[in-house]
Amino acid sequence: MEAVRPPIDKAILSLAIVLLILLAGVFLWFRGSGGEDAELPAQSTPTSAQADSTSAPTSTSSSTTSTAPLPPQTEAFVSVDGDDALDGRSAESAVRTYERALGQLADGGTISFGPGTYPPLEVNGETNLTIASTDSEQPAVFTANSYTEGPAIRVVDSSNVRISDVHATRALWGVRVERSDNVVLDNLEVFDLGQEGIFIRDESFNITVSNNRIFDTGNRPGRNDQFEYTTFGEGIYIGTGSSQEDGSFDETNNVRIEGNRIFDTTAEAIDIKPSAFGITVTGNIVHDVTTATSGAIVVGIGERSYPNPNVVIEGNVIFDISRTSDFRDGNAITLSAPATVRGNVIWGVQHWGIHVDRNLRSDDGGRVIIESNLIAETGLEAIRVADSNGSVEVDIAESNQTGVPISDYLNPAEQGATQSALDIANSLVSGSLNE
Repeated sequence: MEAVRPPIDKAILSLAIVLLILLAGVFLWFRGSGGEDAELPAQSTPTSAQADSTSAPTSTSSSTTSTAPLPPQTEAFVSVDGDDALDGRSAESAVRTYERALGQLADGGTISFGPGTYPPLEVNGETNLTIASTDSEQPAVFTANSYTEGPAIRVVDSSNVRISDVHATRALWGVRVERSDNVVLDNLEVFDLGQEGIFIRDESFNITVSNNRIFDTGNRPGRNDQFEYTTFGEGIYIGTGSSQEDGSFDETNNVRIEGNRIFDTTAEAIDIKPSAFGITVTGNIVHDVTTATSGAIVVGIGERSYPNPNVVIEGNVIFDISRTSDFRDGNAITLSAPATVRGNVIWGVQHWGIHVDRNLRSDDGGRVIIESNLIAETGLEAIRVADSNGSVEVDIAESNQTGVPISDYLNPAEQGATQSALDIANSLVSGSLNE
């Protein structure tokens, strides 16, 4: 008799089917989202609600973001329309004042001034600083707007400072340098001043004054108990004329005055005072100086004795020099101390071309050397040596050329005549004129 197979419980069968379906679902889910080889699901078009929720930027924790620090600032820009709330890193973000610009520099650098007029500038206690115009064709102008106040630019107790391509005007002094070293004043226009144009003093040293135009000085009205203020209208003034409290004199030294044009001054174009030493005056054009004090370029003053100043006056062009007094004034060059005067071109002088003053003297002897100068059209002698109370030797070389009309060399009325004269001066200095 065939055995009877027991019937399968329907409930158990149903449960098994459900479990298989669940397992299949789990497998498919894993394939779609968890495996490395899973394919990205097709992008679906988001609903408007989804779009709104995803368009907003995702905020990022501040701990995971950083801003690169700005490099140290080596240049700052100043403008008459600037704003001290800005950083001055560019002409477009220029600040308003020198003080704000200086504060932006990390360790020295350049401050560039845009076109326009600014109040007086004072560089005090700074090192490694350059002051310039943003555009040399539209230079910044510094002014005190007064013939009795100033200076327009002052450098004091500072080192390694360069000032270029700016104007200094309408002040008691144009530029004044005190107790400073390694200062360059280059390509400035210094004019319309109460007294001196550029004043270097108070033991300053290693100073270069080059390629400047200095004119229209001595406009201060009135007088002190001795002189009219116009007698203080020097173009460039080196040292001080009076002694210090301890009786010593200002030993400003190692000053180079080169390539300047100085004219329309009411006192000396270049005045080198007692105890200043190591001064070189070369390649300058000096003209239309009307002075009540000695000459256009003067070394020393009065009956004062001091060490050999080691002054060289070389290759300058000096013309149209007159005087406003009846004394020993209106000369091209006057010496009251030892100096070397070489290769200068001089003409149109009311009094003497080169005058060795009767006060010539020096503590340590020294010597005056006058050689290879071209001197023409002077009111008195081309070279004159007064009786001296000192023991300074005066050596006048035969290489000086005097008494010949300047027109034999150049036409003073001709445009560019001063450049021709400079060429002659250079030739005189090099000794090639007569070769």
